[in-house]
Amino acid sequence: MTFRDRFKMYLLGFIAGCFLVILFFGRKNSCKNYLTNYLPEGRVLLEVGAKPIFYSEQAAQQLQNLGIDTADFRKEILPQLHIDFDRSEPRAIPCGNYISSYNDSIGPLQIKFEKCKENSRIQEISIQ
Repeated sequence: MTFRDRFKMYLLGFIAGCFLVILFFGRKNSCKNYLTNYLPEGRVLLEVGAKPIFYSEQAAQQLQNLGIDTADFRKEILPQLHIDFDRSEPRAIPCGNYISSYNDSIGPLQIKFEKCKENSRIQEISIQ
């Protein structure tokens, strides 16, 4: 094998390696985002965020008391929820019921919501 052939093989491997590094460790919309959303918690939160969200009277009042806008809730709080699948009922009919928690500067919050086929509904938000 000549030097020229070895150099071609080296470049091919180098380019493939660079592509894989960018794919796994690159931008947020790369493979890393899809791998984290493959887990049940990520899939539920992705579905809830993609559907229209309705708020119960209690949830809307609690958001107002905390000074959180519904757009801020969807953008900042919803992606960071941690769902407690032991206390949730994901296979309830007609809509799955979920209990989740959120910890931040606001304080620990417990959020109960249901995920239906067409929409999602935030039922209750309580401070722990």
